[in-house]
Amino acid sequence: MEVDLNSRNAKWNREQKKRREQARCKIEAERQKRVAAAKAREALESLQQQKRVERLAESERQAEQLLEEQRLTGGIKYVQELRPFPTVGDGDKITLPVSALEALNPQNALELGVFTFELWVTEMGTELSEVGTVKRRTHAGVLEFVAEEGTVGLPPKVAASLFRQMKEQPPATIHVRFVQLEQGKFARLQPRGDGFGDRQIDLKHLLECALQTHTTLTEGDVLFVRHGRETFEWTCVHVKQWSRLKKIRSGWS
Repeated sequence: MEVDLNSRNAKWNREQKKRREQARCKIEAERQKRVAAAKAREALESLQQQKRVERLAESERQAEQLLEEQRLTGGIKYVQELRPFPTVGDGDKITLPVSALEALNPQNALELGVFTFELWVTEMGTELSEVGTVKRRTHAGVLEFVAEEGTVGLPPKVAASLFRQMKEQPPATIHVRFVQLEQGKFARLQPRGDGFGDRQIDLKHLLECALQTHTTLTEGDVLFVRHGRETFEWTCVHVKQWSRLKKIRSGWS
């Protein structure tokens, strides 16, 4: 009989120990769930806070972009993707289709003074991104509005400024946007090639004459200066205060 009681006591003790272990495991599991839930809430709150910060930053970026767009365009909206074709002549005045004038006139663009445009070429996005990145940009005035619809005529200076540094073939289309430019104060030009110092040429006079046919200057632009049958090339390496400007008054320093 004693053996049987001892066996029952041992069994009861094992069951009690098992129940205590199960209770402990249950409590520990619930504690871990609470810890995991707290961490999940913290992660969610952190993610929500990050999204709020990102939305605020995006709103500020869009507001700044809108202000910059307003400053650049004066509220005039004209952006087109056009097929370039070569034209002749000195200077930087492009030829646009009549639809450009029809789009600008109702917006009172003439009240802003001389028409100036931003031109740029883009590199198409890769498989990772479909957004094009700007490869080169320049600026120009306009000669007339007689180009075929969907096209833009580029004189040699503008074409060279856009495409000179490109290793591949020029793109089929370029972007053209109406912009307002600041009046220029200073520009630094650098001759391309050799032989300038060996010639008895009034470079100041030649440059001043060449600039009379230009409406704008942009850093990186190529300028062609003609002297008799020869053509000299110059690069605009710096402008003040922006990287693009309306033509500076002719001067020499």
